[in-house]
Amino acid sequence: MNKILCFMALSCAIFTAKAQCDETLPIIERFDTNVINVCWNVVDKDKDGNNWYWWQYSSYYGGHKVIASNSFYTSSGALTPDNWIVSHAINLTSFSPNDNIVVSYKIRAELAAFAHEFYTVYAATSNQTSAFESSSVKRGEYIDEVGGAGTFVTRTLNISALAGNVVYIAFRHHNSYNQYNINIDEVSISSGGAPQNCTSDADNDGVCDSDDQCPGLNDALIGTACDDGNPCTVNDVYDTDCGCSGTYADTDNDGVCDAYDQCPGQDDSIDTNNNGIPDGCEDLNTCTQQTTNFNQDQLNHSGSGESTISLALPSGSKDVSFTINNIDEKTKGKESNKYIENVTVTYRDGLGALKTYRSYSGLNVSSANVNIQGEVQSVTVSLKDSYDGNSDSTLNINFSSVTYCGNGSNPPPCTDSDGDTICDSVDQCPGQDDRIDANNNGIPDGCESSGCTESTSNFSKNPLTHSGSGSNSTTLNLPTNSQDILFTVSGLDDRLKGKESNKYIENVTVIYKDGLGITKTYGTFSGSNLSSQIVDIKGKVQSVTVSLTDGFNGNTTSNMSVDLSAVTYCSTSTARTSGELNTEKTSIGGEEESIESSIKVYPNPASDALYVKGISDEGSSNILLYNINGSLVLGAKIDNSYNQGQKIDIQKLPTGLYLMRIVNNNGEILKTERIVIK
Repeated sequence: MNKILCFMALSCAIFTAKAQCDETLPIIERFDTNVINVCWNVVDKDKDGNNWYWWQYSSYYGGHKVIASNSFYTSSGALTPDNWIVSHAINLTSFSPNDNIVVSYKIRAELAAFAHEFYTVYAATSNQTSAFESSSVKRGEYIDEVGGAGTFVTRTLNISALAGNVVYIAFRHHNSYNQYNINIDEVSISSGGAPQNCTSDADNDGVCDSDDQCPGLNDALIGTACDDGNPCTVNDVYDTDCGCSGTYADTDNDGVCDAYDQCPGQDDSIDTNNNGIPDGCEDLNTCTQQTTNFNQDQLNHSGSGESTISLALPSGSKDVSFTINNIDEKTKGKESNKYIENVTVTYRDGLGALKTYRSYSGLNVSSANVNIQGEVQSVTVSLKDSYDGNSDSTLNINFSSVTYCGNGSNPPPCTDSDGDTICDSVDQCPGQDDRIDANNNGIPDGCESSGCTESTSNFSKNPLTHSGSGSNSTTLNLPTNSQDILFTVSGLDDRLKGKESNKYIENVTVIYKDGLGITKTYGTFSGSNLSSQIVDIKGKVQSVTVSLTDGFNGNTTSNMSVDLSAVTYCSTSTARTSGELNTEKTSIGGEEESIESSIKVYPNPASDALYVKGISDEGSSNILLYNINGSLVLGAKIDNSYNQGQKIDIQKLPTGLYLMRIVNNNGEILKTERIVIK
């Protein structure tokens, strides 16, 4: 019997004893001891070191004895599990498909507030994961959508189709991110008639009529492939609403699905000359093909994090193409030397918006042809290890020359590490966008201290609701000289099944008046592809307005609702807006902010890493990062004598608001700053 690895102390234990595996029906497994009666094998398919484990809850929490798998650990943060637990061989050779063989089990997501966990239960005639994935006998679902948010719910899988064979059962925790964990208990396999405690099973799918999700349809089909007839969707499956549906595919996020996209990779809605051809797929200006190069023809990387190289292009450049070679992997040999090269190409379009072109893995390709259509200001290539994120080997990729359509002579190649189209040799604000200067004082906003006080206010309508035609909106007027607005819109969703008049897509539009009173649109966000959105408006802002409309047919009878967080902003005014909360200092966990303008922390918001620069104290300093509950989630020590920006790795931290504190060796607080991780 394989050992199941446990990741928690207390009631968890390593399985060292042997158990007699039950091979014939009926079989029941209650996980009463850490020696499992039905033998199991665990497979950590994503190789992140986390897997299924046995766990006993204290009597205060119900005393349950279960197997569990996590999509979040306090120590390591958010996870994307692909964890399997597979039974030993179960002998069904003496049974026939008429015997109604059913697997029954109890399942829950432990925390109701973090219960959007996905799992699949399979049955197959082989114990290989590939056999389970290709099997038609399976069920996949989100636990919170079937009543398992914090409470155990009984689910079943009819495996009668495999009667006459030796079979295996597998539970898989996957397609989940940053929730908490799932628990499974009381797994049983039995045959004959309706399931236990059932008075009827009209569609003979092994699920009691009283619990049947899809009367008249075999519940085992839920999670299996189908065709919903909509060319705009992919990965169609039978869902928990008993219908066939897929994921709307719009790779370039222009609002036009891939099946009807006139100009793939570009925004079909942009047509400045109104000739019916998107600008990204036509030459609006006469240009000649130009050639340039990255400042190095190769990019190397070793260890954790990633390495990047950027190329800034002349104004008006478009249709950029080049080739990346020598993308490979090494998954044999010494563990620390293994790696999978992961290459990501990003670029800034003609409006300066940062976009991701594509990512490539050494598992699948050895070279990649990059062909970015439309206007491009700069292009950046990053290289990292996706095997375990910290290879001792030196990763290496090579670049061809870069061709593009331009209207001038070849520019000299230069390095542009922060992708703001300004060469590093003349970059005034490394790590920030030099083009953003809201107060026009010649200093990029990312490298100057405003000398203002952070404050907080609330929208008068929260939650923001709407039903019917038109829209509903709420406006927050800010004190004079307010700037750098930050808040979150959450609870975005859609409803595309059921009665036609009840269907909707929640569309939220954010507009604001800048320091000159000019109304600008920050963006529109759809519940069809987002559940939340961080709004981060830089520069002076007089007011901000959030509007909610129905994006399905503009006239839903359902009551739509989105939540708006408190609005934080920087202000030199202590005036308060009527009826709204305004605090002069923001604290997290009771700790107040202290600002030292000579120390720079960038970028902010950040996603993979933060950089700290400009600490004048001798010796070293401690970097402390706290979450919104005041808990310390990251600590690092940096050398103050190193005059360049020093990197702090934040890849494993969940998105959200944090407080950074920089403390010297004497315990003095040098700087405290709000950090947004996105």
